[in-house]
Amino acid sequence: RVRDQADLEKLNDDLGKKLGIESMIAGRVCRYTKAETGYFFGIREEWGKLYIENNYSAVDPVFNMALSSPAPILWEDAYARSSSASTAFVQRSMDFGLAAGISYAHRGYAMASDTTLVSMGNGKTPFSRAQNRIIQHIIPHIAEILVQPTLWNFPTLTAKEREVIKWCAHGKSYWEISQLMSISERTVKFHMNNIFKKLDVLNKAQAVARCMSLGYV
Repeated sequence: RVRDQADLEKLNDDLGKKLGIESMIAGRVCRYTKAETGYFFGIREEWGKLYIENNYSAVDPVFNMALSSPAPILWEDAYARSSSASTAFVQRSMDFGLAAGISYAHRGYAMASDTTLVSMGNGKTPFSRAQNRIIQHIIPHIAEILVQPTLWNFPTLTAKEREVIKWCAHGKSYWEISQLMSISERTVKFHMNNIFKKLDVLNKAQAVARCMSLGYV
């Protein structure tokens, strides 16, 4: 039933009350632009800003270990196996109280799929065996929830705009699209300009890539 940020926040509150989870991170990395977005619950706001602004996913041993694992992983295991390049990041994570937790990353099978990551933290205390079993069962489902564009405040395209970008993705020119849709070439360009503005892109190729990453194509 999670459909937006408010629902996700309520889910986090429920998990905290029922399972004793102290924090949750829900993140998404765009396949094409590599842009990172995320929600940080129960964690100092400063950490979320630092993580995204400094592109910490590149040196985060938890994120990178999760990407290569088909199952949820423990932060403690990732920290123990981290390289010297991650030392400063790990120390900073500890300073923010992110010492023990579980993470799961999901990469969709489709070429357009983005990567989603869910992390649940327990401060400096490892989860109990019972907590671990429950979290490992539900965390992949939360990762699936995060593929929904509605959770990330992505712009909505009209039916006509979606049809135009669909034909663009098939390599059609503006003139060809006008013939396929029985509209003028000028109208096709009008729709494309609206798409550029909504998606904050500069050209057709970027628009197609962004729409593919959002699941609009």
